[in-house]
Amino acid sequence: MIPENIKEKLKNNFKSFNVIPFDMPKLNKMLDEYIKNKYSIEDGEFFNLQRDFALIKDTDLIIDSECICEPLKAGKLVLELYAERQINQKVVDFDLLPRYTFFIPIEKLINEFSLSETTLETFMSEKFGYNFRIINNMHSIRNLVAINS
Repeated sequence: MIPENIKEKLKNNFKSFNVIPFDMPKLNKMLDEYIKNKYSIEDGEFFNLQRDFALIKDTDLIIDSECICEPLKAGKLVLELYAERQINQKVVDFDLLPRYTFFIPIEKLINEFSLSETTLETFMSEKFGYNFRIINNMHSIRNLVAINS
């Protein structure tokens, strides 16, 4: 558990670090419907991105809810979809490896799926400063953004 005084310092250090999150339920639904219309899918299979994503403001970097960062590839976000099998709306099995990969232009994500700009703390919610791995990721990303500005 991270001490509260460290979390408070993190909040102060990252209060101006803004991201533009994407509407993940809407994006997941669109991708799930696309796959079901294009491919032969077993009954009870659903597809899910497993993580939330956001664009770091004024960069070409994508961050996820685990504070893992990756650059856009030729202006596109690479999304990997995993299958979940459900019975009576309960997940009973899921893929360990992604079954489908999509390359979605960032303009489409911003125009159709972006939510209001917010702070990193709000985006990550309870995972903000959750453990030292995430804290190290947060500092590495902030340094990366500073180097690329």
